[in-house]
Amino acid sequence: MRFVSKFELETIRAQSSSLTDFAERVGLSVPTLCRQLKMYDIPSSFREAGANLRITEEEAYNLYVFEKKSLREIARMYNVSHQAVSQWLDVYGISKRNATDPTIKKVRAAKRKEKRDKEKKKNQANEND
Repeated sequence: MRFVSKFELETIRAQSSSLTDFAERVGLSVPTLCRQLKMYDIPSSFREAGANLRITEEEAYNLYVFEKKSLREIARMYNVSHQAVSQWLDVYGISKRNATDPTIKKVRAAKRKEKRDKEKKKNQANEND
């Protein structure tokens, strides 16, 4: 395995646009390059945390904490994945709710009941036809 100096890695990383491009320029495979980057404590990701934020900290806090919207509900509002919303909350330092939060269970239980009632009505309508 060929070792590359930290200075050379940092220089070439600054000129590269992706990890694959970086590996080609250095002449190493991507996994080998990642191991060497880790050894020198150089970030291997070309994404910056929060680079594509589409929501302000205040909006995120209001939607998630005060309005008690779920990650998926917020994601639908901004047309992103729920993982992206989770990363936004991490960047802003907003702690996420856990599954034992009683407000979440009540909302979920109410939604399940509504869904069951709709299905019962639908089944009854089908039986009557």
